[in-house]
Amino acid sequence: MDNLDFVDIDYADIPWYRKRWALVIFVLFFCPAIWFLAATGDFYAKREGKTYAFRSKTRIVIVAVLSMISGAMRLMAHR
Repeated sequence: MDNLDFVDIDYADIPWYRKRWALVIFVLFFCPAIWFLAATGDFYAKREGKTYAFRSKTRIVIVAVLSMISGAMRLMAHR
């Protein structure tokens, strides 16, 4: 099952903070930004030269999992 929906938008026109790689940066350095971005719009990915938007359920799962990973990393860092 594919978790992405094709969108007719050029990937270069997507704001940098809505791209998949930005999610990783936010998880590592500023986790609250992910929650705000997930609540206010879509995340996008590029596959085989086409632009896709994450489905809303996928977006929720991604935010939840990344938040848990971030929390676990922070707990391990404080031990």
